[in-house]
Amino acid sequence: MNSGQRRASARILSLSGVCFGALSLVVMAPAPAIAQGAQVGPSSSIGEVVVTARKREESLIETPVAVTVFSADAIQAQSIANLSDIGNATPNVSFTTGNNDAGAAGSAVIFIRGIGQNDYANSTDPGVGTYIDGVYIGRAIGGLLDLPDVAQVEVLRGPQGTLFGKNTMGGAINITTTRPGQANGGAVAITAGEDNRLNADVEGDLRMSDKVGFRGVLSYRSQDGFVERLNGGDAIGAEERLIARVKAEFQPTDALNILLSADYTNDTSTSARVASRINPNSARASFWNDGAVLGPCPICVIPAFSVAAGERIDSRFAGTLRTTNANGSYDNDYDGGGVSARVDYGISDALTLRSITAHRTFDSVADADQDGQRIDFAQQSFDDVQHQISQEFNLISTGDRFDWIFGVYYFGEDAKASQEINLAYPIIALQNNFSTETQSKAVFGEGTYRFSDQWSLTAGLRYTKDEKDYEITTLCRPDILPSVIIMCTNGDYLPRTTRSADWDTLDPRVILQFQPTETSLIYASYSTGFKSGGFNARPSTASQVGPYDPETVDSYEIGAKTSAMDGRLLLSGAAFFYNYEDYQVTVSGTTPANLPVAVVGNVGTAEVFGVEGEVLARPTDYLTLNAGFGYTNAEYSELSPSLTAFFDSINAPASSRITLDDELPKTPKWTVNAGAEFRTPVGGAGAELRWRADWSWVDDQFSEARNFTETRSPAHHNLNGRITYVPANAGWTLALYGKNITDEEYIVNGFYPDGGNGAQVLVTPNEPREIGVQLRYEFGG
Repeated sequence: MNSGQRRASARILSLSGVCFGALSLVVMAPAPAIAQGAQVGPSSSIGEVVVTARKREESLIETPVAVTVFSADAIQAQSIANLSDIGNATPNVSFTTGNNDAGAAGSAVIFIRGIGQNDYANSTDPGVGTYIDGVYIGRAIGGLLDLPDVAQVEVLRGPQGTLFGKNTMGGAINITTTRPGQANGGAVAITAGEDNRLNADVEGDLRMSDKVGFRGVLSYRSQDGFVERLNGGDAIGAEERLIARVKAEFQPTDALNILLSADYTNDTSTSARVASRINPNSARASFWNDGAVLGPCPICVIPAFSVAAGERIDSRFAGTLRTTNANGSYDNDYDGGGVSARVDYGISDALTLRSITAHRTFDSVADADQDGQRIDFAQQSFDDVQHQISQEFNLISTGDRFDWIFGVYYFGEDAKASQEINLAYPIIALQNNFSTETQSKAVFGEGTYRFSDQWSLTAGLRYTKDEKDYEITTLCRPDILPSVIIMCTNGDYLPRTTRSADWDTLDPRVILQFQPTETSLIYASYSTGFKSGGFNARPSTASQVGPYDPETVDSYEIGAKTSAMDGRLLLSGAAFFYNYEDYQVTVSGTTPANLPVAVVGNVGTAEVFGVEGEVLARPTDYLTLNAGFGYTNAEYSELSPSLTAFFDSINAPASSRITLDDELPKTPKWTVNAGAEFRTPVGGAGAELRWRADWSWVDDQFSEARNFTETRSPAHHNLNGRITYVPANAGWTLALYGKNITDEEYIVNGFYPDGGNGAQVLVTPNEPREIGVQLRYEFGG
């Protein structure tokens, strides 16, 4: 261990002492494990929660993993609409939308404990894995999932390399959708709110026999945009989405269960990403000064771009983040979905064979106005198509002393993209076409041996081999600037370039567990994680295509969980230290010829340490409280010389280079959340009012590896509330809800495309306050 690791270890031991000192006060108290929203109706305890964080069903209190669980009741009570809302209620998690480039409306940007990925290009993989019913979702596009039919969401923090595999270095989002019910029934819900919010949900279960059941869900989401166009046109950031899901479950014998699933999403929402600033020192901004057009202005006399000399068109003067002067297209069109088959066969009472087979695909088109001005200076259009297949086999055994799981896994992906950027002056029109074919194979095993009722040891190992074939061509358009045409060869700015690479890795995990009582757990773990290498989607030369190396992380974690007060209190906490190597980043800039260029590479090594804690309590039968906090310190410890060479090649000033003093992106030092729900009886017939408030606070964070002030998200808080009337035995509920009640306004994501030298900064603002009502009616069952 080097000196930096020793210093970090000393810090983590000090911080963990505070965390576990509090837990030790109640570690001997007996009670069941709990999770957010586990209760239904008044109760003296909170109830047991079963999780699948280790690919088998086990109690949350017995699972030696830092995991936050959201039940279906919690999702509804906290007005959680999609996965990004879960980030507000989970320690050390940043979950936003609005990637770099065009910023497709449904793209997910997930970071856990400082590990994630901003870039959504198919040549780059995410750092946090998302799974739906055991199926890995390979791309960030379409990853901002709605939760209309979800039974449970588990947020696993820390590397999950042994059981879940590559691209789960930061953690995993494990989503379980609702299975067909045991009786005929269903529900209908209508939601209406500000900005013409209109949601509709219909779900139904059909039970043909005790061996055959079906379930169908249809959901619609609609709302006007919240970023006003000052020069006319519909506001951007509008929501328009249709989600459908069907399931069929068969139980031919007591030992055999077959679950078939299909889902489809159509999303025509518009991106809320806006170009917010113009740098007057940029060559591309030479016609503007302090937001005013100067003369002579060659493009100003063209009708499409006509403006008056002296007219202010810079969006800095539009007033707020939620206004823009842009008049270009922000249209998105996403069609995606998949099918899967899960088969569980009980070979014996102690041994189960499981197979999960899946195919998923999507086609996405995302447009964005890049200049943010009334003149149509720059327009982007990105088209992505992806197909993936996966097959996993698990053999799961449970015993008195020894539990184990063995598995094999295959993932195949074919992804293509076309990225077109048109700049009106100077006339630059390049079209970037690239594709990635991936094959990933793995074999893994993990076992837990119980030496006694209190002590157990878990050990696991996964071998992964990734193979990728990559192809890219950058086309020169006919109307390209003459000085750029000189650099074209047979119509190509970058001729067809192919690359192939493969990587393999062994990822171990070792966990020592101690249970002083039946309802308390202390654990210490060591594990590693692996994120696949890749290629550059935006090079200007063949030498910049790559490949770049995989990321790896060594993780050390200690944690504790305990419940007390006869099941009315649960405390959990963890402290962690990461040695994070070959950290992958995308850095961009402009060439001496004023052409955009980006390089994806391994920036170097970082050290990450922190602590987190959560508490859930029910002091009375009618009051439930929850709170959580997270602290993460992420520092670069070593930078790659190749990074310095790239900055030199684009003449990057010192202010726009990565240094050892910079912070890792999407890594706020502090995250805090708290919630309370109070239930009051109404009348004497069993009706009640449920009063719910949820508050979160997130420290400031940078959107990019280079800590540009322009794309920094400031520290901010969020307040949500909900009042629900539940009549006795009526089958319906009526709720009044509020989200972002104080109408906080801040940047959730940002991108400086030209690396500090460009004419504009691209930012995505958060959504404004929304007040609405929801009526839900359940029938049958």
